[in-house]
Amino acid sequence: MPIVQIVVERINGERISEALPPMFRYNTQLSVTKISEDPSSGVGIYEFKVNLTSDPMAASISLGGKAKIQAQGNDERVELFEKRKQDERVAIVSSLIFPHALTSLIIISRELQVPPPIPAIQPQQQGEKKSFLSM
Repeated sequence: MPIVQIVVERINGERISEALPPMFRYNTQLSVTKISEDPSSGVGIYEFKVNLTSDPMAASISLGGKAKIQAQGNDERVELFEKRKQDERVAIVSSLIFPHALTSLIIISRELQVPPPIPAIQPQQQGEKKSFLSM
């Protein structure tokens, strides 16, 4: 399994409304904004930005940072950087960034005194196992 390092470098949070509406939902957008890959060494650095806004507008949080993926061994490097397209790698990186970002978003929402952005749990199929490279 590759080594993954995620670093949040920028945080911006704002509670827009003093009185919160009785019900609202969150819209979350995660985007990879810059890609720097070196397939020969098996290293990819992906800059990302996560935006969270409530509907109706009561709170807004954004995070920015970098995710670094380093393949361990030649087989993993070939599988990740040579057999997969860049879009597939970005999807893999996004799925690795989201849980880390979600934890930060929950902590920041607590500081802003707004309800946490907890997503609905998706049931896993029986016997289904996912590895990093099958995402």
